[in-house]
Order: sequence, then structure tokens, then C-alpha cells
Amino acid sequence: MQERKSKHGGKFYYLFFEKDGKKYKTMAYEKLRNFHKWKPLLNETRGCIVGGLRCVKGTLIDGNSNPVIIKKFNVNQFKIDFE
Repeated sequence: MQERKSKHGGKFYYLFFEKDGKKYKTMAYEKLRNFHKWKPLLNETRGCIVGGLRCVKGTLIDGNSNPVIIKKFNVNQFKIDFE
């Protein structure tokens, strides 16, 4: 995910997905009516499995899809000291 400021105010997000080695993307803009569908994905970590997506053209995911988190992926972070 990449977060950007919009020149019209607010923020928009590029969301990236991958399936079978092929990369897909969509945009979510907080001022659009369908943003509530995408907002839950903004706090998920990389590797989360998402369903309910459909493509409009090629590798572009339809912003009006109904994304559903199928499986969450929790990343544990810890510090390792090497001597």
C-alpha cells in the first residue's frame, strides 16, 4: 500500500495485490462513497489473503469490488543482536 495526499484534499491509497505471481492494483480515495469497503484493508499487514475482488481491465481491480479479508497475516517483530 502507498498513501498519497490528494490535490483535492484528503488522502488516497494505492493498494497492491498478487495472485499466482501476477500483480494487481486499485486506488481507494477517502472522499468516495466506496471507501468504507476498502478502509478495513488499510490496517492489515502484507500477506493478508483478500477475496471478493474483480478486475475491470487487465490488472486493474474494480474500486466497487467488495473486498473481504479471508485470512489475516500477523507479523511479529523482534530485535536480534549479532556479536
